[in-house]
Amino acid sequence: IVDLFNREVVAWLISQRPDARLCSDTLLILSKTHDLHGAIIHGDQGSGYISWEYRDTIVQLGAVQSCTKTDRCWENANMESFNGVLKTECLYNRFGKSRFNSRRVRKTDVLDAVVNFIPYYNEIRLKEDLGWLSPVEYRQANIKGTLPVPIGIDRLKKGAGCQQVLTKQDCYPDWEQRAILVSPQLGALGLESVTS
Repeated sequence: IVDLFNREVVAWLISQRPDARLCSDTLLILSKTHDLHGAIIHGDQGSGYISWEYRDTIVQLGAVQSCTKTDRCWENANMESFNGVLKTECLYNRFGKSRFNSRRVRKTDVLDAVVNFIPYYNEIRLKEDLGWLSPVEYRQANIKGTLPVPIGIDRLKKGAGCQQVLTKQDCYPDWEQRAILVSPQLGALGLESVTS
């Protein structure tokens, strides 16, 4: 799970199958360190994210579910970008793309690589869109905890497993002049499984 405020990986879990249990368990891991009440949990329409188990976990934690619309691939661009970085910099560079994709790498080696990469990604790897700071440095530099970010809430449409929770008018009558505050303490999250 990536915090969209600073692109920090805030929770992760590895499994042999990207199923509802993996998605729910990752949220539960995150809930042990962060209050998710009111957080927007965004994901694609993969079966794990539209399952009843996952939806029940979100409701139980007091969060709000958001799903990417079928024809709007850019809505999940942040997670796809992270997946690309993880595969390229962590896995393909270390094991070779064809070797990794053909599953000729031991699971323990993959796990070790990811365990070492996540702290590097969060604490050391600089990001241009964060002013050449790492995600952790950016969070620490913006300690107040909010940043105005325009979010098109009207995009939270009914879809497979998603409910329309708000409209522009529900938030602000003069929507065009406002922005929603997204907190680095998990105001908006991106979620997607990492599969090869």
